[in-house]
Amino acid sequence: MVPDMFELLLNANMTAEKDWAAWVLFSTTVLTLFVVWNNARASVRNKQADTVAAFNKQFDVLQKERSDLTASKPDTDKAAAARRGLQVKILMDRFWSLQFEQFLAWRSGFVPTDLYIYWAFSRWRGFKDVSSSWGVPGFYSSVAFCSICLEWEGKSSDGLDLPTPCKHFLRYMQELRESPTAAGLQQLLWTHAPNRVLVFIRKLFGHY
Repeated sequence: MVPDMFELLLNANMTAEKDWAAWVLFSTTVLTLFVVWNNARASVRNKQADTVAAFNKQFDVLQKERSDLTASKPDTDKAAAARRGLQVKILMDRFWSLQFEQFLAWRSGFVPTDLYIYWAFSRWRGFKDVSSSWGVPGFYSSVAFCSICLEWEGKSSDGLDLPTPCKHFLRYMQELRESPTAAGLQQLLWTHAPNRVLVFIRKLFGHY
C-alpha cells in the first residue's frame, strides 16, 4: 500500500514538472515572438520617420530653388530667359519625381496614410485651382503634370516600356485630377493600394 502511494506521488510530481516545463516553454516562445514583433514594429516606425524626414528635406530644397526663381527678375536676354526656362523645367521634373517616390513609399507602407492624404489633397487642390498649385508664376506643377504625362508616355511610343509603377502613378494622378470633390480622396487612395491581405499583414507590423 505504501509503495503504491509513493508511486502515485512520484507520478504526480513528474506530471507537474512536465506541465511546468511545457508552460515555461510556451511562455518563453510567446515572449520571444512578442519581442521579435515589437522590434520589427519599432523598426518600421523608425523607417517611416526616416522616409518622411528625407522627403521633407528634398521638398525644402525644392522650395528654396522655387523661391529663388520666383524672386529673380524677368530676363530680357533671350539666352538668360532660355536658361531660366530650363531651370524651371528641371525643377518641375524633380517635383513630380518626388511625388512619384512619395506614392511608391506610401504603397510600400513607409508613409503614414493620414500624412499622404494631406499631400494628395494639396495635389488635388492644385489641379482644381492652378494658381494655388506648387510652382513659379507662369509655370505651375499642375500644368507641368501634363508635360510629364506626355514625356513619360512618349517613352512608350518610342519603344521603351514604361515601368508598371510609373503607369500606375500616372493613372492615379489622372484620377485624382478628375475627382470632383476632395471627399473621395481616401477611397481613391485605397483603390490604388496593394491588395487588402498584404495591407492587413503590413498593418500588423506598423505600416500605414
